[in-house]
This record gives sequence, C-alpha cells and structure tokens, in this order.
Amino acid sequence: MNQLTFCKPNSVIYDCAIALEERHNGFITAPPNEAQQTKIASYARDCSGTIVAGILAKQDSKVLSIQGLWVANAIRSCGTGSKLLQLLEQYAQQNHITSIMSETTQVQLAHFYLKKHYKLIHPAPPKLIEGKHYLLEKVLQKAVHKPT
Repeated sequence: MNQLTFCKPNSVIYDCAIALEERHNGFITAPPNEAQQTKIASYARDCSGTIVAGILAKQDSKVLSIQGLWVANAIRSCGTGSKLLQLLEQYAQQNHITSIMSETTQVQLAHFYLKKHYKLIHPAPPKLIEGKHYLLEKVLQKAVHKPT
C-alpha cells in the first residue's frame, strides 16, 4: 500500500468533499444540510495527491450524522476507512459531540460499523439483509478531566 496523507476533519474543507461526491457518483446520500448544521469532511490522498478515500458528516447540535464513507477499491481492507472514522471520532470528542449516527443499506458497511463499536438501533438484530435500512449509533465517552 502506498503512503497515504490524511487531513483532520474540518468544516472548511467541505468543498473538497463535494468534489468527491461528483467524482464518485452519489458519495453523499443525505439531503442538503439546514442552516443550523455544520458540514464536516476528511479525506486521504495517495503519494500522487489523488483523493482515494473520504468521510462526510453533518453536525446538528451534539450529534454527528455520517453522510458517506468511501474508500477506493484498490486500498480497501488496509485500514483507511478505519483511520478516517477514527479521525472523525476524535474530532467529535474534541468538539463535545455526544454521539455519531450512520445509516446504510449496505450489509458490509453495517458490519464495519459494528466492529467499531457502533450499536444497531434499527431494525433490531439478529440478521442483516442487503438493501434494508440500518441505523447505527456510537455514544461517545465524555472526556474525564483529572484535577491537577
């Protein structure tokens, strides 16, 4: 695997995420954000500078909703999606977000989130079926500040 460069999640780089959407056919699946929501994006570039993965989310109060997670086929199963999700979770904790939500119809993606300690909210388990809508959530731990 080539060396990848990751950008930290940031609302300023959302234009880059829009470029990802146009390039990768329907990258964003959620409707446009309303005025009170903040758009957050992060991506990975390969050594040639090509964007090869990205994650998009919208922030509404204390909740982040993942709109899309995309990784190029050539670098799947190399930890790139995990790293992007980890960066988004770190951003969430630093910005006092209480939970992260994701909705998907892809069983493979639902399993990915379950491995990352997301809980299936709807529908209730036991079996995932391709094409069905799944809502997953991860409640974030509050940072504990130790007295100095």
